[in-house]
Amino acid sequence: GGGGRGRSGTKAAAPMALGYPAIACLPGKAAAAGAPSHCLLCCAAAPTFVGVGKCGHADACWVCTLRLRALSRDTRCPVCKEDLDEVLITHNASPLLLKSLRFELFPKDSALGVRFSNDDVRRECMKLFEYRCRVETCAGKGIAFRSLRDLENHLWYVHW
Repeated sequence: GGGGRGRSGTKAAAPMALGYPAIACLPGKAAAAGAPSHCLLCCAAAPTFVGVGKCGHADACWVCTLRLRALSRDTRCPVCKEDLDEVLITHNASPLLLKSLRFELFPKDSALGVRFSNDDVRRECMKLFEYRCRVETCAGKGIAFRSLRDLENHLWYVHW
């Protein structure tokens, strides 16, 4: 095995990611109230939103919650492994609030089995599913492309 070392014996550089990954702590937004200080899965500090199921666990940040449900098709709680038909992504995971929580009152994305505590949470979550250029020179412009083909053309003709 190569052990991650190049021909000269020095440590090989890690491959460079295209742009910036999604972050659980949104700039200018407070950490979710009542949530753990770090996401159980990605260890992100002070996530802005967390996913909480009917089991009451709120240990996964919103990005990991969406990744589990959308990419892995894993609908289980990451803590107790209870199968959850739906989860709520919220900015407030206070235990007192969670005890009286009525999931059916919140807007739902049926395809993901996700409910959103308010429109701001829904908007930020849906941004993860948009086709956006994450290269540094474009990332702050807020441009979303209509299709993967449009994003691909942008990357090819603007950044290549």
